[in-house]
Amino acid sequence: MILSFRLLVTAGLAIIILASSCQDDETAPSKRPLLVGKQWATIQYEMNGEDMTEDRDACEVDNTTTFFEDGTFIDDIGDIRCEEMEADVEGTWEFKGNETIISIRPAGESTSDWKIVELTSTTLKISQYIQQLQTEVVIVMKPI
Repeated sequence: MILSFRLLVTAGLAIIILASSCQDDETAPSKRPLLVGKQWATIQYEMNGEDMTEDRDACEVDNTTTFFEDGTFIDDIGDIRCEEMEADVEGTWEFKGNETIISIRPAGESTSDWKIVELTSTTLKISQYIQQLQTEVVIVMKPI
């Protein structure tokens, strides 16, 4: 009888352990696949809620940013240069804060953290408050 009780308890514990290990972790899927491997072009640029998109120079309009799986990125200046010696910018990136922030570090420069307002397969919207300018900057990008 003691053997049957032990067997029953052991079987019950095994069932509980198996059932709990099969539950979903309910973790959201990574946003990384939505971001990487695409050329993102800026389609809207705001400062303090004012649309400044039309105020950009022609040399800025053809710029794209590509984020790579290995945590690097490249800002491609496109065909129109703002300055004769202007070159593409490379650097590193990473998600922070449960993928609510994208941290961007161009080579030789300091890191800049941007809040991810929206990230889908067709839209990247980021914002940052720039203390020195006392300005909220919002950038909306689409893959090309």
